[in-house]
Amino acid sequence: MEQTLTHPIKLSALSGKGDYALSSGGKEIGQLNYINWFMGTARIQMEGSTIELKPLQIFQNKIDLIRHGEKIGQLKFSSDLTVTIQLGDDHSYTVKNTGIFNPKFKVEDASKNCICTLRGKNNWRKLKHDFFIEDLKEDQIDTAALLLYTAYAINIFFERISAL
Repeated sequence: MEQTLTHPIKLSALSGKGDYALSSGGKEIGQLNYINWFMGTARIQMEGSTIELKPLQIFQNKIDLIRHGEKIGQLKFSSDLTVTIQLGDDHSYTVKNTGIFNPKFKVEDASKNCICTLRGKNNWRKLKHDFFIEDLKEDQIDTAALLLYTAYAINIFFERISAL
């Protein structure tokens, strides 16, 4: 379900457990909700479409993306704290932390072109960060879903960085 996103684009923390809402132009267009936080199982809901995020193992190094019972992609976490989002055979994206004192993440395509930057702002009421999406370059894929996959990846990044 591809759609054009309008500014401001924001990922808002819904709770301390990692749920996020994606809004574009002040209108909510999708949500990431954890079904089982401990196991890392989550669900993305956008316009009647549901995508399940299911870890393949307890360490959550690989997460399958499943829509209507079919695998549509996978998230892979590496030891250097980057995440690769593989959508089908054609689209691969990398999420990496570029911030030093404040959370800032960059999403790049396979050619190292920047798709967007997510700048974090602490939300003290929810003990999580809200993210503002900047420099978005709309691709031929579902950008809204990519941003929600990125929110899941950021949650795993914070889990791993806090364990170091």
